[in-house]
Amino acid sequence: DTSDPRIFPENIENLDIIIVKYKKEAVYIPTLEELIEACEDKFNFLGNDDFISRWIAMDKENGYGRGSTPSEAVANLWLNLHVKSSS
Repeated sequence: DTSDPRIFPENIENLDIIIVKYKKEAVYIPTLEELIEACEDKFNFLGNDDFISRWIAMDKENGYGRGSTPSEAVANLWLNLHVKSSS
């Protein structure tokens, strides 16, 4: 129900933590800091490539994740790290 005022971010006092309600399920969206922390000691670098307007996050072994936002790049790095460690 879109008339529920609890759903919209402008009504949330702490925008660092956003909970999205959809079909009676809640989804947690981690902050950039939490994503970096989840990469543990493997995280090395986060930067923006202005030439291609993309963010890149790198680990200490030259693995990387790219994205249109810093959070997307670090999330993709985390995914890549976990694919490596599970194979």
